[in-house]
Amino acid sequence: MVVNRFRFYLGPLGTLHELPGLPTETPPQFALSIPGVEHRSLSGRGTVDRNGRLRRSWGLGFDWLTEDQELAIQAALRGSANATLRFYDPRKRNSLPEDVSTGGSTTRGVTAFTDVGAATPVFLAADVPTDFSGILAGGINWPMVTNTQQLWGTFERHPIFTTSTYRFSVYAKGSTTFKLGVRPFNLAGVEQANVLDAATSTATGVWQRFSWVYTPAAGIASAYFGLNATGSGNIQTTGWTVQTDEPLLKWTFGYGCPEVTTQLDASGGYWKTKYHKVGLIIREL
Repeated sequence: MVVNRFRFYLGPLGTLHELPGLPTETPPQFALSIPGVEHRSLSGRGTVDRNGRLRRSWGLGFDWLTEDQELAIQAALRGSANATLRFYDPRKRNSLPEDVSTGGSTTRGVTAFTDVGAATPVFLAADVPTDFSGILAGGINWPMVTNTQQLWGTFERHPIFTTSTYRFSVYAKGSTTFKLGVRPFNLAGVEQANVLDAATSTATGVWQRFSWVYTPAAGIASAYFGLNATGSGNIQTTGWTVQTDEPLLKWTFGYGCPEVTTQLDASGGYWKTKYHKVGLIIREL
């Protein structure tokens, strides 16, 4: 299916269900929070320690639903699928996880990335494209790569709808060639053969933005996005984006398709004779 940008999607990875539309008079709202603590010294000076990424919680209220329309909501409340719930918000255009999208700038590290090969990627502070000055702290330095080595953003697998297309873009500079690529997985979570861009990208000493459109094959439910080296040298990269069913747009922070839970208390009711009302709170883990 082509993603509906005005709906939310909820369910286990690979079986995300489109939620019903929300009443136009009550547009969706969400709360933002970042784990951390504020300190204040005896002099009165304040400091803030941020200990994680931004997380959201959504309060959603649905009206005028038939029992068929509320089925996925009721399943989420009950946990009846016995699988981890994921929440996809197409209103946010960059659907990569935050730390992948920022080149590790959120954690100042490389825990969101995995190297396949002998290189050891590290977080390199300060050196970013001009557009990211004062926005991002740095990016990934992928040194001494050789042909066929791979660098993947592996914080979480990206959901895949097989009738949608996915535009993957990165900022990179360096001294070798590479291809943008995808590591796809089927519904059972079994990894499939990598899919690579037909074109080869060349990293130089100047920051450039590279992009590629991935069209998934039937049966693909999720994927990692990343770089595949086709030569020897060094690559620096940051500012990763995946956009669904869209032309290339400016970079923005990624929000991913996070694991969520539903609050145990929910509201319910009836509307007229055959319609139902249900409200729930969804919290990002």
